[in-house]
Amino acid sequence: MLLQAAVAAAAAGDDARLWLDRMAEALRRLDYEGVFVYRHGGGMTTMALVHGRVGGVERERLYALDGAPREIVRDGDGLTYVLPDGGAVRIPEGVPPATLGWRLAGGLDAVEAGYRLHTAGEGRVAGRRAVVVAIEPRDRYRYGYRLWLDREHALPLRVELREGGRVLETVLFTSLRVGGAIPRERFEAAPGGTRLRMHEVPAAGPQADPGRWRLGRLPPGFRLVGRGMTRLPGAGDEAVHLLISDGLAAVSVYVEEAGAAGGLEGLVRMGAVSAYGRILDGHRVTAVGEVPPPTVRMVAEGIEEGG
Repeated sequence: MLLQAAVAAAAAGDDARLWLDRMAEALRRLDYEGVFVYRHGGGMTTMALVHGRVGGVERERLYALDGAPREIVRDGDGLTYVLPDGGAVRIPEGVPPATLGWRLAGGLDAVEAGYRLHTAGEGRVAGRRAVVVAIEPRDRYRYGYRLWLDREHALPLRVELREGGRVLETVLFTSLRVGGAIPRERFEAAPGGTRLRMHEVPAAGPQADPGRWRLGRLPPGFRLVGRGMTRLPGAGDEAVHLLISDGLAAVSVYVEEAGAAGGLEGLVRMGAVSAYGRILDGHRVTAVGEVPPPTVRMVAEGIEEGG
């Protein structure tokens, strides 16, 4: 009986890997659009997603269907954030972007260092048959996930972010269309002739040196995946941006001159998002991400100034 259980567990793990490989490929390669509900912190938002390729370049547009107008457009490696007041911020190539959709940074080997993978039955979402894949954390430094993947295309139809037995966030598609030509204008920020007040985040200045700061101790499985310079909302000077990931979860670390009082010091948690701030040699270090509080604390406390 024990041998049979071990064989069954291994098979479930192999099946999960195959489905996640298919999902990662489908998210990059397929043209698709749909509407989903995002539930978080007691609130709910309806969003639309359009993904495809234009001229061989991967493009993606994510926009709200209720509440204040807001959207994110990805064109290759660049991101445009459209704000409720009609302003827009363009993040150029070279600045580590927040990825849209489920990208397995570093591949499944990196993911399995921090998570156990197995299939967990079948279900039905938005009228489509789905395979359920469970992604369970190996330690207290990351949340768990449960994915309902479309049997035909392997696209995620439902995603739950979990802490123990509690669901923190849910993304649930109510409709999904795969394939077929998507017009170029569907990928444009605020289409229909709306004029945006565009603000370009500048490239790093001559004094900018993201390599001046280095990461010390990190939670198991996390590694540096990007670094660059950015300008935080309401800040005058550029800030160093370090991006770390375990293949699924990501933490952004910002280092800026401390300036006036009022920035974050200590730990705060807002739903699934945790943030931790501290002062280091006249600079403010802030770590933030959809991870448990011990993760951002360890990351922020480990930042050091290099020689």
